[in-house]
Amino acid sequence: PADVRVSGAPYQISLSPWLAAPLAVFALVSLAQLVGGALRGRALTAFSGLAGAAATGLIVQSVYGMLSQNETALAVGLPTQVGLYGLLAAASAVLAAAALLRSRRWPQVGAVVVASGFLVWWYAWVV
Repeated sequence: PADVRVSGAPYQISLSPWLAAPLAVFALVSLAQLVGGALRGRALTAFSGLAGAAATGLIVQSVYGMLSQNETALAVGLPTQVGLYGLLAAASAVLAAAALLRSRRWPQVGAVVVASGFLVWWYAWVV
């Protein structure tokens, strides 16, 4: 179908849910960035977290919407728009890298590593 991006990843994740760990870690780090950046007044960190949280939220909403319409569709692939949602995750990684350049601390390093790892997992395996 035209609205499905063919991928075996959703089926493999349904058999072994731990394979979705990079998405969960990225979501948690994004939420930590959003809250931490907002509380400390660090705009780059907060916007990086916001972009990451938006990306994961849109991905989950899109997959859930597809699943609610047709339960077997995930055996074939993912909704086509999830590839575009990865661009929000890339924006999150770029903003995290910019925050790292401004203040080189371990939380920023961790955020860049997690975002970069998520992007590799997302574009190399899932999409």
